[in-house]
Amino acid sequence: ITEDVYGELFDDIGRDETLRQTFFKRRLEREDDLVLAVAYDSSTETSVSKNPEARPGMNKDHNGKTSIKIIGLYSLKTRRPLIYGKQPANIPDVISIKNVLEQFTALGVKKVLLVTDGGYSSDENLGEIFRAQDHTLTRVKTGWKWVRDEIDRRMQELRSVLNIMETDVYVKGITVPLTRNFKYKRIR
Repeated sequence: ITEDVYGELFDDIGRDETLRQTFFKRRLEREDDLVLAVAYDSSTETSVSKNPEARPGMNKDHNGKTSIKIIGLYSLKTRRPLIYGKQPANIPDVISIKNVLEQFTALGVKKVLLVTDGGYSSDENLGEIFRAQDHTLTRVKTGWKWVRDEIDRRMQELRSVLNIMETDVYVKGITVPLTRNFKYKRIR
């Protein structure tokens, strides 16, 4: 089989949305938890192709070239990918997350615990994410005043030998529920 035949086959399979969504649905059926814990990650990559999803947007090089946002969602239980996707790079991260959550709903998943890294933890992003998704776990900066104040209040607890993490003896942790008001900008 020639390279062109492979190229056409992968192009046809990759653009068949019904096939992709059926694949995602089957992957999700293997996750038997009541609340699906999902790690979210996205990366914006420069594209020189004529892909309609490639648009001028933010990329790591900040050069204004056309880019595509590649999104991956992984099961924290099985550590395997569940859903992947591409979006135009000019779509903000929070809207990308909302789109993914809608995709989960369309695939029949009722509750999702969304886990993100520190790349999404600006005050504005957190407000938007929490507005769209109430089950969210994310890393935040310890330098933020509201986080630092809580750390200072709990320092005695944090120093306790009882709170050493089983997986890493150099890490200590506690779980603290916090209530915080986030600002929300109305679109209109």
